[in-house]
Amino acid sequence: MIDHVVQNGVVHLYGTILDEREREALCVAARNTPGVTEVHDHLVWCEPISGTVMGMPEEPGQPRH
Repeated sequence: MIDHVVQNGVVHLYGTILDEREREALCVAARNTPGVTEVHDHLVWCEPISGTVMGMPEEPGQPRH
């Protein structure tokens, strides 16, 4: 359920996570990959019981993580 795009050392993470701890784990894994200079988090969190979907607020021009 996770996709990524890498261009010139910048990683963009897309997809749905079911646990907020996954967000940090994915960002850390991407940041620790050789050659990565930035990680942009476009992940959305879906609460598995109710199906409520929430993303992180966008900060113009700033990578998330």
